[in-house]
Amino acid sequence: MPLVDDVFAVIIDGSLLGPVLGFDAQVRLARINRACSRLYRAAWPHMWRARVASSVSSTFKGPKHEVRRMLRRAVEHSKPEHVRALVDCAINGCDTIDGCERMRNIIQGQLFDGQSFLHIAARLIRNRFTAERLNVLELLLEAGGKELAWLRIVRVRNDDVDANATALHLCATSNSVIAVEALVHVGGKSLLLARTGRGATCLHSAVVSGNPAVVRTLIELGGSRLLEATDTEGNSCLMKAAAAGRVDHVRTLVREGGKSLLMSRNINGASCLFIAAQHGRLAVVEELLRCGGRELLMTTLNDGASCLSVAAVHSYLDVVLCLISHGGRELVNIVSTDIGTSALHLAAFKGSRAIVEALVACGGQELMMMRLRGNHDDGRTCLHVAASQGATDVAVFLYERGGNELLFATDNENRSALFLAVGQGHSDVVVRMLYVGGAELLMLCKSDDISCLVLAAKRGNCEMVSMLFGFANEFRKGPDGNVCNNSANKFFRKQLKLALAACTYHGHRDVIEYLQGVSARRIRPTAPPVPPPLQLPPTSHWFQTFAQSTCCIF
Repeated sequence: MPLVDDVFAVIIDGSLLGPVLGFDAQVRLARINRACSRLYRAAWPHMWRARVASSVSSTFKGPKHEVRRMLRRAVEHSKPEHVRALVDCAINGCDTIDGCERMRNIIQGQLFDGQSFLHIAARLIRNRFTAERLNVLELLLEAGGKELAWLRIVRVRNDDVDANATALHLCATSNSVIAVEALVHVGGKSLLLARTGRGATCLHSAVVSGNPAVVRTLIELGGSRLLEATDTEGNSCLMKAAAAGRVDHVRTLVREGGKSLLMSRNINGASCLFIAAQHGRLAVVEELLRCGGRELLMTTLNDGASCLSVAAVHSYLDVVLCLISHGGRELVNIVSTDIGTSALHLAAFKGSRAIVEALVACGGQELMMMRLRGNHDDGRTCLHVAASQGATDVAVFLYERGGNELLFATDNENRSALFLAVGQGHSDVVVRMLYVGGAELLMLCKSDDISCLVLAAKRGNCEMVSMLFGFANEFRKGPDGNVCNNSANKFFRKQLKLALAACTYHGHRDVIEYLQGVSARRIRPTAPPVPPPLQLPPTSHWFQTFAQSTCCIF
């Protein structure tokens, strides 16, 4: 095959057609490769070794990027015979010592995208394991040695790999135990403790998406030092497995790491159970509760938040029920040490009625009357939180269960839940609360004598103003339609003046016109009709079963 032979000579040294084409070396080689691809692909496996051996000296005299391109192409296409031909030049030597050293430097060097040839081979094995890809990895390790095994990714162009990751971090997420063992054999066992830019070891990478056999192999090779290693945020490999929901890895890590690994916490104080509840991993939560028991269940963050609180704020109902069934009232009553947030406050904030039902069924009136103690939210109950968020179904459930004690509860600034609902413009919550609380609830004023009516006028909410004054007008009347409630009548007149002054100061013209009409008796405010019952689904089977099997009070 003389024609193929000549073409291949052109591809190797790039000198045969140079004077004819007149292009630089890189463009010339690229165009020749495309034109003659079918010819040299058929002949390449038979004569690659001979051609590289005969032309290696001339190739090394050319630009270094030509050799890099040849090797990268062989690695990316998983051609071990082509890689062997190039690698043999570095292992067995060539015409000059300088050529051999140059080839070794090329194999151990970084590519333009920040990775090495070994990273490319490891990435291909991670995507899909084949014998050819494994052979390419072993050939590169044979040529590059320990320096190549320790080479790290400098720049990251996607989010699937951290900066400073080694090839072992990539292979740890694959199904190839042989590739992992080959990298550790060349790089040494200290390679197992190599960290990425975020402080993760190869075991951190393996427990997220790796094969159970790979995880067991890494644990056998790395021992307790690898099991106890943490990243920059203090997360252990068990916490990573819990976050990913890998129950098989969790069992293996707990069995090998023991109680010290199970009870470890990160820099925020989160345990593996807290992280599993945060991500809604019910199967992992059940497994950790089986292993760690009540001691693990009662661990909290540095600010006092429990695993139940984080499950409630993310609305994981199944996880919440599982935790309540194991922890009972003691777990439900845990509050954070900073502002006193309970799991019920967080569930009310998210508007999760099913979770609120489960928490109230376990914690009862004592839990519903717990108050926040932050700088701005001092004294707020769960009803305050639900009303301010406009969670109508949650608010209705809470004041029906909590009664007048919860409905008329005020915070440290004497603000009721109704006051907060008016401030946020949640009219549906306001109407339902007023039909239950009546005139007494409407006449509750803030510590600076500002009522709900003045607040609505100050905000310029004309719809809310007309609705509240309609209630105030109805509350001062008797059964015969005449004014008979002197206290309500006096409150009505005083609030009318204050509201008119507030909206005049803030320039709300529509509210001013309405209040002037009410004051001049041109407009008769009327209360809205009784709202229809909430269209809520009946109490589900899970709640009935839960109420019968746990420490519910209702």
